[in-house]
Amino acid sequence: MIILVIKEADVECSCAEQISKEYPDSSIFRYKQYSDQELLGAVNGPALIVLNHKMAIPHAKLLRAASSEMLVRIMIVLEEGFGVHAVNSRIAGADICLAMPFEPSILLRAIEDEGSTLRRMSEAMELVKSQACINRRYTLTRMLGAGRHAVVFLAQDLKANTTITIKLLRKSLTSSPEFMEEFQAIAEKYKLITAPSMVTLLDYGSWNGYTYMAMNLGKAENLYEVMSKRKLEAPEIARIGLAVTRALIAIKKQGVLHFDIKPENILCYKEQYYLTEFGSMIPFNKPDSAGYYYWPDSAYTCPESFIDDAAFTIRSDVYSLGLILYVLARRENPFAGHPCSWELSSRVSENMVNFLEENPLESCPPLAITIEAMTLCRHDARPRLRDLEIIFYQLVVMLAGKPSTEIQGVSALQTSRATTISSAAADSEQNQTVSVSAGTLKLGPKKYIKGSSSSGSSLAVFDSLPLKKRLLLVVMGLVLLASLSYAGYWYGRRSVIRTHYEQGPLQVFTCYNGHTEALRTLDLRNVRCPKCSEETSPSFTCNKCHKVFGLTLWPRRDMTDKECADFEEKQAKCPFCKSKDISPTSLQGQKIDSAE
Repeated sequence: MIILVIKEADVECSCAEQISKEYPDSSIFRYKQYSDQELLGAVNGPALIVLNHKMAIPHAKLLRAASSEMLVRIMIVLEEGFGVHAVNSRIAGADICLAMPFEPSILLRAIEDEGSTLRRMSEAMELVKSQACINRRYTLTRMLGAGRHAVVFLAQDLKANTTITIKLLRKSLTSSPEFMEEFQAIAEKYKLITAPSMVTLLDYGSWNGYTYMAMNLGKAENLYEVMSKRKLEAPEIARIGLAVTRALIAIKKQGVLHFDIKPENILCYKEQYYLTEFGSMIPFNKPDSAGYYYWPDSAYTCPESFIDDAAFTIRSDVYSLGLILYVLARRENPFAGHPCSWELSSRVSENMVNFLEENPLESCPPLAITIEAMTLCRHDARPRLRDLEIIFYQLVVMLAGKPSTEIQGVSALQTSRATTISSAAADSEQNQTVSVSAGTLKLGPKKYIKGSSSSGSSLAVFDSLPLKKRLLLVVMGLVLLASLSYAGYWYGRRSVIRTHYEQGPLQVFTCYNGHTEALRTLDLRNVRCPKCSEETSPSFTCNKCHKVFGLTLWPRRDMTDKECADFEEKQAKCPFCKSKDISPTSLQGQKIDSAE
């Protein structure tokens, strides 16, 4: 493997120094010291290019376009504080992005993994050149990409005469009896899935020491490749959410979790989106929060993955999907590029995903709210799959601005609308729980709740209306609701509250203007003088100077003991002569005995 490091000119680079020390055969260049054509022209084998300069992201895009079919892997190392650009690095064509600070061992481990991937890519290219045919049926025609555990090919199905995708898992997995036993069990469940938005597994087996999987798609683009071509707006993000949610519902019916939802596993093929394979087919251990393992895939991993003895449910996949939708909207992932240990305590205890600083989904607040709910750190607070399907379906229909019958996949939902709503509780952990422990999957008992089909038919009629009519109905409904609320408040204020407060004994009140009137009321704090409409209070008469006055009500509820004592002492005196010989003013000029 050839390692080329391109760094900032005349600036010390710890990354370049470390690579040069561990790999003496590596080459260190200054940015723009040579043109990209000269650099790539000098490469005569698999190469890893490490970019560590300010223009690394646009440079990666140019290198990816120029390298074409060459065996080149691109790594970007971002300086401290620039981790927010990790997603943009992947969109530009980088195969891996590291954001400083990180331990030196992480960089070396990343280089080792990239070297292993390049070795598998070299073997894959030899298979393509020799036109290898798997079990005399699948002819490998082109290598599409490679990861840490597999290489993906474009192939021709000689029996069906169609173009398909072949995935070859590395030989070390095939040689493990434990892996093959689990692989065969889950692959059989995979073949039973018929969801339109789930990639279909046509065939699987062993060939020349490899384990292969044949899938029904041709050459497709993952989400990083889609984002490199255009900005995804709210309607398309909602479509992706609906497609993956339906795929997860189909997966859940087979009693397994996906547990590897990331942009590379969501494909766009002929303008439709598909979720591919189960991540649980490959038996990963729990992510190591103190080091490198399971990173950088941990950028899309749920928080419970980093908690000992945590229970995994289908809502673990909901978190990963919500984080992907957030990345589609913001082109930013708070965890991408960083090792697992980076801000781990915040990740497992705080809701790190929100649209407070910048909200590209201002035109569609329900979508932003849904994404935030999907990425809550508490797994039991995240939405259920059936609820998400209904939400995304409604968003797709409303944002498309066309009748629901013109949206692909809508008819299937409408025909089972009542079933979808009535079985929304089926995703609850109390009814159906999927827990993962030591690589095993357990499915709890199912319970179903009967629902009414009338609500489903009403929703279907509403969804079939044009957008303008639906908006008009919504506005009219809001106006009617506001009118009813105001009418109810006015009626209650006039006929209920006032009637209640106008009961009670007849008492004498004196307002601040000196008017004394006999009134019936229980609302002593809000009673007003019928003559001048000023505030009035219970009337008292001084037996010494014969003055009539009103006593002030308690001004505050949070008065201290001393303030209360002073206030009571003040209330016990006549404001004119300071005599304590006072009593309530009597009706018809007669005195009433004090209530004390």
